[in-house]
Amino acid sequence: MKGSYRPLLVTFIAVAAMATARAQTVTFDFDSAPQGSPLPIDLTVGGITAHLSSGSPFYNYSIQRADVLGFTPVGFSGLCVYPSTVFQSDLQVSFDTQLQDISVLYAPEEYATDSSCTMRITAYAGSTLVGTATYQIPVPGTWPTGTLAFSSTQPFDNVVIHYDSPPPTGGDYGPIFMVDNMVVTPYGSLPTVTMRVTDGSASEVPSTDIGKVRITRTGDLTSALTVFYTVGGTATSGTDYRALVGRASIKTGASSVVVAIRPIDDTIPEPDETVILVLSPNASYAIGSPGSGRVRIHSNE
Repeated sequence: MKGSYRPLLVTFIAVAAMATARAQTVTFDFDSAPQGSPLPIDLTVGGITAHLSSGSPFYNYSIQRADVLGFTPVGFSGLCVYPSTVFQSDLQVSFDTQLQDISVLYAPEEYATDSSCTMRITAYAGSTLVGTATYQIPVPGTWPTGTLAFSSTQPFDNVVIHYDSPPPTGGDYGPIFMVDNMVVTPYGSLPTVTMRVTDGSASEVPSTDIGKVRITRTGDLTSALTVFYTVGGTATSGTDYRALVGRASIKTGASSVVVAIRPIDDTIPEPDETVILVLSPNASYAIGSPGSGRVRIHSNE
């Protein structure tokens, strides 16, 4: 129901690679579910069974095409979980495997609003609360998409996805949402590491103009993790920029570390040059996306 509810350029190129040592992330894209089926429903992917149900005895969800609205929300495809009514209802998901990470792609019913609703995901181990997280899509629109995620060092086996609050600026919206691409990581799996730009430009002058890339891990933070990467590109290590050692250590208790690209000022006229970083496979972690990148260093001559 619309409107009636008011309750160094451094550019990283995405690649995906997975280590094979232990169980990895599993994606439920719902394409194998029977189209039109109402919840509750059980789906098994990668050896993990998920039981999906509605949090209301009156308002349900069903499996529908992602383009059921006449268009497909960004990131959605194939089949998805779609609300059967215009009334608010939680989406509940339980698993037969303990998890450490979960994320879901969602699209709330909003029509060119100036802000977006707040969604909440709450995780439990049985009936014991493990933790909760919220997300608000930063760029609103019509049925915009966002990723709601939760990660914990404690295992959990069921979650509740909840429409927490409406767009703070109001507008034309309803308290319902559709879901696709539910990604889970079994507890005790390898951590997943990714690489993302935090400062996309580096120059010889001033010396403070450095490029920065953040390497992030998911999962257990109780020990340090060394992440390895290769270095290439047209720029010369140790001549055009301070040499990189090819590894970065994420400290105990920390989820990320920053690798800095520090250009060396010289008197040689030269065009912009690149530094290419690629995360290297290792038995201690899996590589997520984005997992590599390119750095452009600007010369001042």
